[in-house]
Amino acid sequence: MKKSIIAIVTIGMMLLSSFMIVPTFGATGTPDIQTFNFKFVKGWNLITLPLNVENNTFEALFGNISSLPFCYRWNSFKQLYETVSRLTPGYGYWIYVDEAATCMINGSSITGDLSIDIVPPKNMIGWVHNYTTTAEQICKTIPGCDKVCIPVIKNQVDDPTNVTYITHYSGSSENNFDITQGMGFWVNVSISSVWNGSAPPKPLSAKLTVPAKANIGESVQMYGSADGGIKPYGWLWNFGDGTTSNLQNPTHKYIKYGNHTVSLTVKDSKNSTVTVNKIITIEDKVNPTVKIVKPVRALYIKNKFIRNLFFRMALIIGGITIEAKATDVNGSGIAKVEFYAGPLGNKYLGNDTTAPYSFDWTRELRFIHVQVLKVVAYDKAGNKAEAKMVVRKFL
Repeated sequence: MKKSIIAIVTIGMMLLSSFMIVPTFGATGTPDIQTFNFKFVKGWNLITLPLNVENNTFEALFGNISSLPFCYRWNSFKQLYETVSRLTPGYGYWIYVDEAATCMINGSSITGDLSIDIVPPKNMIGWVHNYTTTAEQICKTIPGCDKVCIPVIKNQVDDPTNVTYITHYSGSSENNFDITQGMGFWVNVSISSVWNGSAPPKPLSAKLTVPAKANIGESVQMYGSADGGIKPYGWLWNFGDGTTSNLQNPTHKYIKYGNHTVSLTVKDSKNSTVTVNKIITIEDKVNPTVKIVKPVRALYIKNKFIRNLFFRMALIIGGITIEAKATDVNGSGIAKVEFYAGPLGNKYLGNDTTAPYSFDWTRELRFIHVQVLKVVAYDKAGNKAEAKMVVRKFL
């Protein structure tokens, strides 16, 4: 008796399970749960259902925000509107809301092909994929397509027939526009076909924002952005000075003066890449350094060092080679060093443009023995530095 009861229960469970509808989520059987937010404006909104959901009734999806108990769908075969209570991914639907609202739905992503009947002349369909395409790409995938439109309905609650087409693509790239997930739109065609709901993504593009100028050692903020392709994106910056970054919005400090070509390469999840470039000019606003290395406080006779002196000047008899050391570390580099003498150090003697910097001072300023010796170093950006010392020179 006990075994008979178990057998009856087992058979009953098998029969019951044969009538149960179990959602499928692809070959693995593992649901790829996604969340999508509809952002409705007040009035009519043209959408599509972008996910596979457990309950696709209008009431379950939008009953809490719409004052209508139904939505409108375009019957392509009859070329007229009809009210429906369930939504099918890939078809377009007019939804009416009294106030602007956000509605979140959960479901599995649509990975396979759809089967959308396209019939001349008008069809109201939608985009279900989580990447951006364009009206041009849509038109290329539907045979006989000559126009893709975004319509708007004004001031009518119960009848979406008064349609104004605010944006349309009809073969000119100037009228092309983006089509994003959950968006409904119209297509006009001349022949019948079945659309699989797919189209190539909008071509990958990238943009970088880099200041035109910056100073040596300054922290430079850079920004990268991308559009099109299929997310997620990968980022590779080349700052033009041998360093790189994988951040989307990096900061960088340049230590060398001059022009640097900054490049940003963006790669999408399908390994499509695009590279954009911009030149940044690193300015040198730091003064160079310079000092007089010859003479020192010593006695010189005909350019020969004799001995150190204890008073605060050099004693020079005859000619001498003035030597200066000038540096411009990480800057634009030394352009020249100028040499001066005289009571105020303003009598120009000459200059040198190659290190080590020197000048042969062979002539005395007549009747002036105590003089100010001055050297001025200029870098290639125009910054300068100077050094002075007092000398006594004869002959």
